Amino acid sequence: MSSPITLQWRTAASDWQKLEFSHIPLERNVKIHIDFTAAGEVPEAALIGKIKEIFGRIDGDAVANTTTGPLIEPEPGDNLLEVIVSDGKTAFALDPRIEKALKEEASHWLSGSRTWVLPLMPRGGEIAVMPEKLQKINVAFWEDSVAELALTILARSGVTSLDRRVFISYRRVETTAIADQLFEELSRRNFSVFLDTVSVEPGVDFQARLFEQLADKSMVVSLHSKTFSQSRWTMAEITYVKEHDLSLLILRWPEVPEKDPLDAYYRSGDFLCLAAADMDSPTATPSRRLTPEALKKIVSLIVEQHDLEMINRFAVLRRRTLEALKINGVTCEESERSASILAISADGVKTYRLFPASRPPGLSELFGASTFTLDTGDRRIVIGHVSSYDPERIRQMDWTVDGRNVAYADVSMLDSLAREIKNGTL
Repeated sequence: MSSPITLQWRTAASDWQKLEFSHIPLERNVKIHIDFTAAGEVPEAALIGKIKEIFGRIDGDAVANTTTGPLIEPEPGDNLLEVIVSDGKTAFALDPRIEKALKEEASHWLSGSRTWVLPLMPRGGEIAVMPEKLQKINVAFWEDSVAELALTILARSGVTSLDRRVFISYRRVETTAIADQLFEELSRRNFSVFLDTVSVEPGVDFQARLFEQLADKSMVVSLHSKTFSQSRWTMAEITYVKEHDLSLLILRWPEVPEKDPLDAYYRSGDFLCLAAADMDSPTATPSRRLTPEALKKIVSLIVEQHDLEMINRFAVLRRRTLEALKINGVTCEESERSASILAISADGVKTYRLFPASRPPGLSELFGASTFTLDTGDRRIVIGHVSSYDPERIRQMDWTVDGRNVAYADVSMLDSLAREIKNGTL
């Protein structure tokens, strides 16, 4: 894949500046247009710079090429996001380009197009300054800087995902109030959050429910308080995370002693050491809470790590899939329009389209692969970490794929999957 992401922006009715980001595998190629002509004195460099910085943190080689020229229209099957930045004070008219995008967005289910319109505005701005048709769309607000919405743009366009799922691992006897704070703030940001005090129904197997939820999440946030490592429940959750290669962020409490057992699980960039000043009380109690400033910092870190990890995990799994196919002598082709991989049986009779998944795949991934129309492939196979699923979830997956053109495979079985593809027996 050469340049799956094209970002263009303008500050006046003139040529568009363009950045192309290469070597980033995505389900579909993405075009992002950001219009600053109604932004007043909002600095475009802050937002564009933040997007470049995010791509610079992606593992691998996210190459950016900058040029100036006319607007590049999306090709069939591309994702298109039209972003309008408003200063919240200056009235502006609806551009015909946005009018067209709104019509395409309204017909998603009929046309199969993937077009979205996203207005941005500072908190406290007046919705009424926007054209009437834009006032019906949910606006993304920033607090201090438009750069805060860089990840919102990438998620809305399909570079990352709006389906954000987090599991909070903690000890009730020490960190209940802070766990509740994170649950409320992340839920407000449209995260799907698992917290045992509000997410486990009465009368169910508690440990089975925990592992089921862990398997379904993209990321685990561990509140590493003083006695966290003394609980068999919390340590079982951490062990599960490592065994199934889930994303992990550890928030370390200031009173945790050195050489704590959980220290062995720390990796660079996967933890944040909190200070006493981040809490509203120096005393470690279940009612102690984060300060507003610390809460904002931590939630921003969770969002950023979650989204970057989704891209990185997708890239790693796709690379492992390609390596397994090539090592086992399977003829394969990389798509120019998506991150899917075409694999061909040795006799050339059967073709398979492979879809890596950045988290344990479910019904939506199977549906997406089954209905994928951008590229050819007789049989569609979703690849991800499915070994973590409980038997009931596996039965649901099996029922879904029975008699259909789609299947699923665990990442640990890549070599055997490649051999079955080569032999044409899948």
